[in-house]
Amino acid sequence: MAEPTPMMRQFLEIKERCKDCILFFRLGDFYEMFFEDAQIASRELELVLTGKDCGLAERAPMCGVPYHAALSYIGRLVSKGYKVAVCEQMEDPSVAKGIVKRDIVRIYTPGTVTDDQMLSQKRNNFIAAIFEFRNMYGISAADITTGEMYLTSLTVGSTYNHLANEIARFAPSEIIINAQSESIQRIKNFAGTIGNAFVTSVAEDTFDYENGKKHIEDINLNGDRKTVYAQLLKDELAVRACGALLSYIEDTQKTHLSNQITATHYKVDEFMAI
Repeated sequence: MAEPTPMMRQFLEIKERCKDCILFFRLGDFYEMFFEDAQIASRELELVLTGKDCGLAERAPMCGVPYHAALSYIGRLVSKGYKVAVCEQMEDPSVAKGIVKRDIVRIYTPGTVTDDQMLSQKRNNFIAAIFEFRNMYGISAADITTGEMYLTSLTVGSTYNHLANEIARFAPSEIIINAQSESIQRIKNFAGTIGNAFVTSVAEDTFDYENGKKHIEDINLNGDRKTVYAQLLKDELAVRACGALLSYIEDTQKTHLSNQITATHYKVDEFMAI
């Protein structure tokens, strides 16, 4: 039975950790893409699709871009709603013994880009997290380029209508929502009517309350911290949404960011338009 080459085995192991991303795999002066990633990138970026012997029965579809021009290609993919994982060489190939160590150093998504050439200078680039439980919602929205975050929950009345209003208020470019939400399709449809928000469901445990509490202990809070902190801990839905959003952001940025965030906890009926 054919076995993948050591380099291709490394690629497949790293790809397994970012299945929902197009993997930019650094090989020398190029980022290479393989298999389905290569087929998608060649189509979306108008790149020549070639093949590479990889130890398997058939050559692996392959395409690539120069590393110094990668950001513009990544921006084009992200603008189309794709997530891009960048895998770098973690040691000097000239001194490496065996296969060069590689690892993911950044994941680009529509709501987590920070590079000026990928952003509009005229408006915020919000990413939102929505936690739904029994027709109630916790909402967290953040712009990581400015460090601002807004937290609230919707528990009474026409909660979905209020949710739609909040989505329209922030006009996020990306929304994450708990996988068990019954409103995913409605949110996707609505997000499509107000802009190009890309909606992704994530694992339920990402919205764990204890995870949210840990993040809230680390972020800055607008107002008297002791008072706001106590009020926020009672807002379980908002805490869950906050924790999920910050976990997602830090996973894509591959760095700790919570202490750079300043959050405003608000009630929908008392919050003026941003």
